[in-house]
Amino acid sequence: MRPNVFQNYYFVVSICILIGVFFHWSYITEFPSFIHAWAQADHYSITLGFLENGLNFFKPQTLMYNHQFPDWWTTTTETGITSVDFPIHHYIPAVIMKILGTQSPMVSRMYIFIYSLVGLFAVYKLTFLFSKNHLRSLFVMLFAATSPVFIYYQAGFFPSIPSLSNTILGVYFYFSFLQNGNRKQYYISILLLTLAALSRTTFIIPLIAIFSNEFLRVCYKKTDWKSKIIPLVLSFGSIIGYFLYNAYLRETYSSIFIGYLLPPESLIDLWNVAKEVFVNWFWQYLSVYQYGFILLLLVGIFITRKKIEFPDHIKWVFGFVLILFFGLFLFSIAMSHAYIYHDYYFLDTFYLPVIIAVSLGCSYFPKVQSYFLKYASYGIFSMMILVFCWAAYSNQLKRRTYHEYDNATFTKVSYEGSSEYLTELGVSKDDKILAIDICAPNLPFVMTGRRGHGIYRPTKENIVSAFNWDFDYVITQNGYFLDRTYPNYPDILKHLTVIGNNGRITVSKYHKMEKEQSLNTYLFNGTVQSFYSNVCNYNRIAGKEWSNVVLADSITNNNKIGEIKSEELYGITLKEQNLEEFSQKSCMLKLTGKIYIKEGLKSKIAFDVKENKTVRLSKVFELSDYIDQNKTGTWQNIEIVTMLPVLNSSENSILLFLWNPEKDHLLIDDFKVEFY
Repeated sequence: MRPNVFQNYYFVVSICILIGVFFHWSYITEFPSFIHAWAQADHYSITLGFLENGLNFFKPQTLMYNHQFPDWWTTTTETGITSVDFPIHHYIPAVIMKILGTQSPMVSRMYIFIYSLVGLFAVYKLTFLFSKNHLRSLFVMLFAATSPVFIYYQAGFFPSIPSLSNTILGVYFYFSFLQNGNRKQYYISILLLTLAALSRTTFIIPLIAIFSNEFLRVCYKKTDWKSKIIPLVLSFGSIIGYFLYNAYLRETYSSIFIGYLLPPESLIDLWNVAKEVFVNWFWQYLSVYQYGFILLLLVGIFITRKKIEFPDHIKWVFGFVLILFFGLFLFSIAMSHAYIYHDYYFLDTFYLPVIIAVSLGCSYFPKVQSYFLKYASYGIFSMMILVFCWAAYSNQLKRRTYHEYDNATFTKVSYEGSSEYLTELGVSKDDKILAIDICAPNLPFVMTGRRGHGIYRPTKENIVSAFNWDFDYVITQNGYFLDRTYPNYPDILKHLTVIGNNGRITVSKYHKMEKEQSLNTYLFNGTVQSFYSNVCNYNRIAGKEWSNVVLADSITNNNKIGEIKSEELYGITLKEQNLEEFSQKSCMLKLTGKIYIKEGLKSKIAFDVKENKTVRLSKVFELSDYIDQNKTGTWQNIEIVTMLPVLNSSENSILLFLWNPEKDHLLIDDFKVEFY
């Protein structure tokens, strides 16, 4: 029998790896981006910080000197040291990087991914402990593996995944202990759960649930109390000890992580939070098909409940789960407002009891006796797994689509290739940068491979204050400078001398003495030439890439112009396909043109980028944001600048068009599209 067991284990692990490769192969070298790129960059930065501080485990630091707490980035430090939960899962990737001589995000992603496989295998073992059935165990493991939120972070940078894996494995050993009374398994369980709680504080709840369950078992004389004292003291002693040290780090050096509770203000507020969490994340935690399976499982158990017989030790498993649910319920209330924005809190909390519940339900569901139904169930099993995988894959595509409101990913795209570019400009690895208007604080620093300070809110006060800090170069994002930085502090141009502009970021030297400089000089001084330029000025026949090119009835000074009438929904349109440069680097789009309108402008410019027929970027620009509303009845110039994501394939397409849902009537001319 032993060889067959090992063969099953190899098969299980192989299935886990294949699913992981399917979902993560294309992204395994990717810098933090998309949902929660901010937090992922923070964790990745701590790993890189260990390389900077000589692998000093007890002085975790980031590449960014100024931190969010307590002064919201307005003050800076000399070290970048930050408080953080026991950073073992940041430290180990740093050691691996040190050995391999690389700082690639692939190292952190692979470490988290491999750890996730440990957790999934623990789910398999946990279910097999109950069911003694390989097929049911495999099904529950694949159910756990296809949670959309689990997959998204499975090869990321968060310590939630390894902490969750340690917790699942610890719970498996605890349930084994309940079944056979082997104290060694109990000690291993406490060790794993303690490590999980140290590296992610939320996982102290399962640890408390185990100790509470054991206390009840002592009261019912199901176990002795003496064997529980030393594990209890050592476990909570280490957790409290590091908690106090972490508090010291926070008080002495500041922090990038929140360190307080976020409870609701009232029952009405709690209800509103619950509704918002449901809208934001409920269908991300599990797919609709997984929720449907849970519902069917509950109905099936209710119908066949008289046929289900639970061993005595399973009653204590139920006791643990009930205590766990109660603890998580209290924690969820205490941190309710955090759930609105952080989908990974599901992994920290309710993912575990959901998987345990599904494991128990599948394990003790009455066996199919009919020969026909038994083999039919294999087909149903396979079909459900395929549906789970398809739903998870569809979800991942949506999560990895770049939207106009995704400021963090915009920052990542702006800084794509910045490490090499700064080296080309002569910026050394030891030079400090001041990054202005960063939407994911640590992201510019992990991508440039340099340390420095960041300005999160580019107000005049914050910029002027930051100019007094210790730095060598200033970096601004081209896609944000016109809209967000320059309007807040136009005199910034008087203090910067451009040394390089790659179309995405502008690198400058700061000088205290004011020197006059035009906006156009700053924006395009040192800019590389555009690799694509296409203009439609109506005086000559537009290229085949243009459509909806409608000439106006009137001609001024022999100059032909375009027109979009109020009954027309779509105006001038540009379509391009298979631009090879898109698959090599992130690019900047620059759109210029002239618009004449007699009344308020409500028309828009819509822009879509597709890769292999999948939408990667979808943005809408309100033209009213780019003109002077007080100068209607005159020709006005518009200029729109934005960044594009790096595409993995040369099979791509762009679509840019004038959209008129509010029925404007306007004249247009000299529409020019450039890519840098």
